[in-house]
Amino acid sequence: MNDLEFKAKVIQSLSDNHQFQREVIQSLSELKTDVSVLKTDVSVLKNDVSVLKNDVSELKTDVKGLYIHTEDLAHKYAVKRSEMTNMHKWVSSIAEDVELLKKKVA
Repeated sequence: MNDLEFKAKVIQSLSDNHQFQREVIQSLSELKTDVSVLKTDVSVLKNDVSVLKNDVSELKTDVKGLYIHTEDLAHKYAVKRSEMTNMHKWVSSIAEDVELLKKKVA
């Protein structure tokens, strides 16, 4: 290999190296952009998770309130049912007394 061929190979090698450096820089630039987009996406996801946590907390409070209200209604229903049963017994007793009176009068 003569001196001219050697110099040509060195120049080609330097050119290839320079091209490789440009490709690496381009790749790093693209990677930086991708990371920036990813950071934005993660930020949006964090915000969404925060909103979901608040929604779940509110839902938990609402369900607890519904449970308490349902328990209260169940208690009131039991009281009213007992009152209705007692009233039914009382009306039945009056009906029996009236029937007995009818039989005595007749």
